Amino acid sequence: MRRGFWLFLLLFGAASASAKSLHWRALDVTARLEADGTLRVREHQAMVFDGDWNGGERIFKLRRGQSLEVTGMARDGVPMTQGDTNEVDHWALNGGQLRWRSRATSDAPFDNKEIAYDIDYTLRGVLENHGGGKYVLNHDFAFPDRVGDIQQFSLRLDFDPAWRDVTQVVLTHGHLVPGESVIVKRDMRYAGSGEPSSAPAPVSKLVGHVIAFSLLGALILVTVLWYQGEKRVGRMDPLLPTSQIDESWLREHLLSLKPEVAGAAWDDSVGAPEVAAVLARMAQEEKIRTQAAGKVLSMTMLVDRESLPSYEKELMRKFFFDGGTETDTERVKDHYKSTGFNPGKIVEEGIKPQLERLPAWQQKESRHQWRFVLLLYVAAIALMVWGASVSDASRGWVFGLGFASLFLAAFGGVVAAANANGFGKVGLRLFGIGLFGLPIAIAAIELSLHGGEMDLPIMTPIGLSFLALGLWCLLLEILRTSHGTEKLAFRRRLASARQYFIEQLRSQNPNLRDEWFPYLLAFGLGNNVDRWFRSYGGTTTHDSTSGWSSSSSSSSSSSSSSGWTGGGGAFGGAGATGGWAVAAGTLAAGVSAPSSSSSGGGGGGGSSSGGGGGGGW
Repeated sequence: MRRGFWLFLLLFGAASASAKSLHWRALDVTARLEADGTLRVREHQAMVFDGDWNGGERIFKLRRGQSLEVTGMARDGVPMTQGDTNEVDHWALNGGQLRWRSRATSDAPFDNKEIAYDIDYTLRGVLENHGGGKYVLNHDFAFPDRVGDIQQFSLRLDFDPAWRDVTQVVLTHGHLVPGESVIVKRDMRYAGSGEPSSAPAPVSKLVGHVIAFSLLGALILVTVLWYQGEKRVGRMDPLLPTSQIDESWLREHLLSLKPEVAGAAWDDSVGAPEVAAVLARMAQEEKIRTQAAGKVLSMTMLVDRESLPSYEKELMRKFFFDGGTETDTERVKDHYKSTGFNPGKIVEEGIKPQLERLPAWQQKESRHQWRFVLLLYVAAIALMVWGASVSDASRGWVFGLGFASLFLAAFGGVVAAANANGFGKVGLRLFGIGLFGLPIAIAAIELSLHGGEMDLPIMTPIGLSFLALGLWCLLLEILRTSHGTEKLAFRRRLASARQYFIEQLRSQNPNLRDEWFPYLLAFGLGNNVDRWFRSYGGTTTHDSTSGWSSSSSSSSSSSSSSGWTGGGGAFGGAGATGGWAVAAGTLAAGVSAPSSSSSGGGGGGGSSSGGGGGGGW
């Protein structure tokens, strides 16, 4: 036990010997605000060192637009030398950090040694310019980030006569603990000549709320205006109720078109469904004979290929690449594996003239407001650059949100473009672009509400608000349809026919005809047909590898039809087990070209100026 006692004393003595402390017996500040806006300050620091301190330091918190010049230092009234701080009574300024040496490393540690230092310095840019000749001094004359207490503080602040509505400030504090500040805030009017040095004022709480709610209101307004514009051209009109659709209506509005043309007009694109519809139609017209086995579709030419019209001839030339009369999915894939093959492109080139001959197809709407979007972005960039140039606190937000908006605009633009000419599900389409367009707006609102706490000048939240509004308007403009009223009505009739087919395929006895099967494929309903056959078509036995042809001579001649069997008995029930439709879809999707790309790896603060820290090192 005695050994433990002596060990405790030894450790306690070692800890006491190595401890050091620092406090200020007094900090006396005299300052004067000159006519040109510069603040000249002398700090008299009576510092008490205890321990092996090298010397003292004064850390100045400088905002963007402010500058500091230390004009001299003295120790106990004796001038000190600017230079190498390895030498006693030398001082050096590095950015906002002023350091000086008080003890050589070979000297004994301080023992409650009081040393008085006088620091003379000039600050520029401490004023906040509120416009109209009105300025605000909002300055911390102490340094809260310090290691010890200030036992006595005094301040005398004088103003040049050019500053009106303000008088001399004299104040004292008996005791300041670390973290406590002495902030002086005065509203003044400038009556001198020229322009005093100043920085933009941080955004006030009231102005921040006005900016935030203005942005929110603007976002709602442009969205409402976009909705009304789309509604005017009929984009929001509902589909025709399926109860009003019958065979006569289908003949007038759908069956007069080739199935691939109807499919392309419905979704405003050409792909595998349209190619599959072409193959189904050609099989109906007995130009080819097909046979499905799993995902492999075999085809046999039944007519002279050169006698086929336009894109049918080109499509068959690509499928029957060797000039023969037999081909299948595997042979096509193997032949084009090194070059790629997109049959949809061939069909698209072929049916484009047919679409353009439709009366409503040429109608275009020119309602985009690109100039307004550009104006918003120009204003946003100007204000953001201005804010970043005068405020360190703004710089990170400006560059961070600026670059983030580029990525959000790119990806959001892709989503908006993909939905630009779709109708229905407007809320879902707006939600889709909202995932990309609204994060910047949320950030701008947050910065507007709390910008004053982060020393943000007013132009920063305004600039970011313009950026957020510009991004949202950009995505809305991309989402805006370019189709006219008649074109939208035409496509909506096709969508109504598609919805009719979907509802009929939910019934055990659908009011459909087998020769309409190419239209179902063109509308992307091959899987719906397959589900119908698996649910209701089991009473008839079909061979999934059987060929499919039709006695009808065209896709629109249905007077002799015997109704719906799932796409045609000779076809095997239109893909009872994912047969023909799946095999045709696989072939119609084409062959992807081999990829040539390679993969690789790879602070807060108050709104006042001044302040900072002090202590030893």
